[in-house]
Amino acid sequence: MNTSVQQAQDQAKTAKEKLSTKACLVSRPTVSYPSGKMTVKEILTASLTTGASVSGSSFDSSLQWYPTKALQVFNTLRKQAYDLFDRTSVAVGAFNLVPLDKLENVMQALKEKQHQYLMEVMNTASTFNTVVSQHADSVSLKEPEVADLIRKAGAINEADFKSVFGFEIFPAMTIQPLLESDELVMHEKAQASLWEETAKAAREHLNQAFKSESKPSSRSVNGLSRIRDKLVALSFLDDGIDRVIDCCDQVIQAMPKTGKLTDHEILVMVHFLSSISSVEILKATASGDDVNGVDMTKVFKLLLPEVVEEIVAESVPEVLNTIPATDDVFEVSLSIDDDFSAPPAPVQTNLELAWGAF
Repeated sequence: MNTSVQQAQDQAKTAKEKLSTKACLVSRPTVSYPSGKMTVKEILTASLTTGASVSGSSFDSSLQWYPTKALQVFNTLRKQAYDLFDRTSVAVGAFNLVPLDKLENVMQALKEKQHQYLMEVMNTASTFNTVVSQHADSVSLKEPEVADLIRKAGAINEADFKSVFGFEIFPAMTIQPLLESDELVMHEKAQASLWEETAKAAREHLNQAFKSESKPSSRSVNGLSRIRDKLVALSFLDDGIDRVIDCCDQVIQAMPKTGKLTDHEILVMVHFLSSISSVEILKATASGDDVNGVDMTKVFKLLLPEVVEEIVAESVPEVLNTIPATDDVFEVSLSIDDDFSAPPAPVQTNLELAWGAF
């Protein structure tokens, strides 16, 4: 048999074993709620309750007749539900790949979130008229015409407003492609999606937690921990994922458990998150490419030499165990590599110059 054909068959067999025994397919949950807006033209299809006419450019667009603040809880619950699902799954076309050992926990967490959502819907339905009335009253003195529009919109739109709420959880499905080769394609797409989602998560966390005007604390490390946990859950997709996880662990362990991050610690986090924001760098790290992949050793030596010192301290006992026995311990000459030499003093130069040294 042709070698390339045999290799393709072996890869397809491996993909089938990994996917069918370790993962399933689940559609992303759908969570919806109304916007609380209507165009003024729609509201004015019926006469105003006061009989007043309305004019002016402020009425050319839609009106927020149901207060946005009262709908914020649904936006929060939707984000939380999507985050719960995305944290341990990866997109493959219209579905998501979910590890079987995480499925029960994911579904249970979604059901709890769904219950919270439905309780909020019941509360919104029971207080609908009161909320609309209070919203209209809040603007009645300054803009009586607008207040009248709000009341009118509430009266004609209540049923449609309540019908928009929804939180649907879909059942899991086994992975059974029609052709065995399709499982290899699915496996490759899942790998590609995981790298893309990881890079995107790193970029978003970098932009949110490490803005120039902010002073990140130890809590800012949680975003990296979430990225790491997702990689662990889906590590069966690529043996090289463990290398990326190891890099995440090095950075997380170098950060303080409480308090603010120092300037040097911030630079380490920024450097690492910037690096894994690139799909190509992630792939290079996973493949063991020492040139193009992530290598935090240089960064630690420059900015956090104490981290290197700790690593050295953990390695020294192994070196000592290899020393030959002798009657006179003073006859033994320890020859320790440069990696075990005293770490350089912390860099005191301008931090921007230090960043440029990477």
